[in-house]
Amino acid sequence: MHYLALLSRCLIAGVLVLAVVSKLRGPTDVESAVSELLKVARQPVGRRLVRLLIAAELGVAALVIAPGTAPAGLAAATVLMWGFAAFVAMIVRQRRRIPCPCFGPSRTPLGPVHVVRNVALGAVAAAGAAALAYAPATALQPGEVVVTLIAAALGVCLAAFSDDVHALFSDPTRT
Repeated sequence: MHYLALLSRCLIAGVLVLAVVSKLRGPTDVESAVSELLKVARQPVGRRLVRLLIAAELGVAALVIAPGTAPAGLAAATVLMWGFAAFVAMIVRQRRRIPCPCFGPSRTPLGPVHVVRNVALGAVAAAGAAALAYAPATALQPGEVVVTLIAAALGVCLAAFSDDVHALFSDPTRT
């Protein structure tokens, strides 16, 4: 079970850190997307909200990474991811076509794939928190740790490129 906790910690921290770095690389596009998402007309408010989002993502990532705070960090990540999923689901239900600012600038509008991604990430975080809470402490084997880290890296890539993966397997004739 500790491999599940390790996988969860690495995947969630990786996704959150990648999201922060992406937002810092293209802050203007992210600010306008956040302003549009929240229907905030003034750009300074959007800028503050982006800074708050970055701080929240970075703070949760730090909690997840640190061994002593990992259970709390994974619990916070669960709430954060499921909160993102609920917010995106609301936007999708309203049929608003707003680009996804999750991993920086994007032209892909928020959609069901984003809801599914965030629900799945929340489930990974919840599973990791449960593994830390209920599994007995055992020594980790180096080979299995490497496999776990590779799986976490693949999960981060899948989360970050979920729009592209969805586009790859979706029907282009469907509108």
